[in-house]
Amino acid sequence: MNPEPQPRDLGRVYPLGTHPKLPRTRETVAIHEAGHAAIALALGLPCHSIRIEGTGRETVGGFAMSPAADLDTIGTPAIHHPPDTDRAAGLVAMLAHARKMPPQQAALDLATMAAAGRQAEILAAGLPWPGALWSEDRDGQDARAYLAVAFNPPPIGFAQRRARALLTHHWPRVQQIAAELIERGTWKPDDEPRDPD
Repeated sequence: MNPEPQPRDLGRVYPLGTHPKLPRTRETVAIHEAGHAAIALALGLPCHSIRIEGTGRETVGGFAMSPAADLDTIGTPAIHHPPDTDRAAGLVAMLAHARKMPPQQAALDLATMAAAGRQAEILAAGLPWPGALWSEDRDGQDARAYLAVAFNPPPIGFAQRRARALLTHHWPRVQQIAAELIERGTWKPDDEPRDPD
């Protein structure tokens, strides 16, 4: 039981939780990548394709927002650097302009999509939301970079909760995309025969 914070505790900053340890399998990678795609589509963000390869702990996956993204290198180990401030700001501004929305909304949409992969894994495992999660993986770095463009401090916990709520609503689509990824190793929005939501 968590007691209500006392007035003296309201200014305290509590640490972010760590991600639960989940097994890395073809299924969890498929759910992770399908989470990104389903939320991108739900929010009207670009979604070009997904690819996974490998089995068991060696499974890797990639999500491409545009045809220019190179999914042929997903099996190649690389160090990911989050979008630099200018690049993140440029993507947020471009999305805000294209969709005629405030940059705060564009930043939140991009961060929600980035957070959706890990949240899909947690949902598929049947785990409750453990609270705001700190993540040094690519998705966590990207989410914080997008949010930092428009917010100080970046509301990472809100983006994660929003991703989880949207995933719950669009779970049939996540499962459909993941099933195709497991079977074929690739998925594109054009492959969807109908909207399962």
